[in-house]
Amino acid sequence: MPAKTDRAYAAGLLDGEGTVGIYLRANVHSWYVSVRIGSTDMAILKWLQARWGGCVHPQRVREEHKLFWVWELSTKAADKFLSDVVDYVQIKHRQVENALAFRQNVPEPGKRLSDRARTAQEALAEAQMVLNRRGRDSDSG
Repeated sequence: MPAKTDRAYAAGLLDGEGTVGIYLRANVHSWYVSVRIGSTDMAILKWLQARWGGCVHPQRVREEHKLFWVWELSTKAADKFLSDVVDYVQIKHRQVENALAFRQNVPEPGKRLSDRARTAQEALAEAQMVLNRRGRDSDSG
């Protein structure tokens, strides 16, 4: 497990520059968790990759902008990362908790997803979309 300071620093990067999503793979109709953190500084993303795996790839940007990189994890690797940072995340704590709850409804490889678990996954995916919406909160005035 990465050091406490590494987990806390990574949580800050996630809060400031990252996103936690639950997405549908349309071709097989299955949901998955994805964590993405973007930066123009590839070194920090390589630092994350050295500790939690995943991949670093360029993100398309306008020609006049500096090259932008994204570190991305999904499924079990995302679960491990989110479990490591959950105690340190401040801004995206609800998204992290929701994604971890989603991962609890993923069946073992080779096992079929029950109707109850599928319904739970769909509800958690919908909740994640609401949590990730940009703009003013509807109840904030």
